[in-house]
Amino acid sequence: MSKEVISFYSNLIGTTDNMVKDIDPNLLKDLLNYSMPYEASSSLVKEITKEEIQKVVFCQGNDKALGLDGYTLFFFKNSWNIVGEDVVAAVKFFFLNTPIHPAFNFTIIALVLKIPNPSAVKDYRSISCCSVIYKIIVRRLTDFLPEIITLNQNAFIRGRSIIDNTLLVQEMVKGYGRNSFPRDAL
Repeated sequence: MSKEVISFYSNLIGTTDNMVKDIDPNLLKDLLNYSMPYEASSSLVKEITKEEIQKVVFCQGNDKALGLDGYTLFFFKNSWNIVGEDVVAAVKFFFLNTPIHPAFNFTIIALVLKIPNPSAVKDYRSISCCSVIYKIIVRRLTDFLPEIITLNQNAFIRGRSIIDNTLLVQEMVKGYGRNSFPRDAL
């Protein structure tokens, strides 16, 4: 089964281009045409507070996938008076010392059934199960992602949908097969 999953996702991603490693990083910078504003970069490195960390924990849904540690946000919320100080200490340690502990930076990709009797990998939906500590750490980035990620990458931003690109393309090619256009369209 693991060979099938690896083959399926490898075919979706494609192959690597050996020329990519020789491309000047400034070319990508020019293509993206993005420079993070000073206010945003200073916000990313400012000291994280206990209140900010607690807010991140309590504003997320209880039904999020659990991480490798087997704990959900529901657990952390219900036992905050016991584990809260340790959670705050772990997150602050990351922001003060930069390297994230490998246990927090580990994600399992789980396959969830899309249909009752699956027969192929496409019949599963993949979800990422990461630790609650990791979710807290990356939360600070989510405010800046809509500015960093280009508009054609809709699926990666909350509030955007990959279907938007499909609808846009359909509208663009709608009349391309016609031999003539109606007069009122001109």
